[in-house]
Amino acid sequence: MVVDAGDLMWKSKTLGTSRIAQQRVKGRLQMEALVHSGVDAMVLGDADLALGLDWLGQQARELDLPYVATNFTCEGITMPSHRLVEVGDLRVGVLGIIGREQAGACTFKAVVPAINTSISAMGEVDLVVVLSHQDASAERSMAAAVPAVDVVVNGHSKKTNAAPIALGESAVQLGAGSRGKKLGVATLRLTEGATGFRVEGEAARLEKQLSRAEERIQKTQDQLERAKSDESA
Repeated sequence: MVVDAGDLMWKSKTLGTSRIAQQRVKGRLQMEALVHSGVDAMVLGDADLALGLDWLGQQARELDLPYVATNFTCEGITMPSHRLVEVGDLRVGVLGIIGREQAGACTFKAVVPAINTSISAMGEVDLVVVLSHQDASAERSMAAAVPAVDVVVNGHSKKTNAAPIALGESAVQLGAGSRGKKLGVATLRLTEGATGFRVEGEAARLEKQLSRAEERIQKTQDQLERAKSDESA
């Protein structure tokens, strides 16, 4: 399944008039590339909105872009509150949310009630994926409030998660930077009867971090001992 969590075409919520024509040409090419790659769902980001609602609406209609908007509406752009994607034998429900500070000229609705309404409307699914364009720090409380959410793809923080980040006990957070510069690949294996996620290689990664921290502590202690010896001499 191929998704985009926003800020595909620009880097901030403001865009000068001298650059907008050029960015629209580049943005159109980026959209076409995603369509040809078989993108299944997308959410708008505040940097995308900087290119103008009228222009975005025209592109969405011409390219049949699979935008999804769970907690917001944008004048001139028709977007469903959720999408259902078949991935092999799995039925995946995809939601698209935006933060209050990122909504721009679009109409914002409270995140958690909107997610709950859409999850009820989509019926039985094997996995719930949220394309999230809000501050990454808000996603932990969101996942806690809606345990049905399994995967959150953050498109606003501009950070690349080398490994999934656990959001409580039942969800994970993914991130692949901004402006389509990187492609994040996540492989999920669903086990019948299991709850929550186990990140492969997480123990080894944490052990490596611990080893590095211990090395830094030892180095600092050695420096401290040398400093004490120099003072006593």
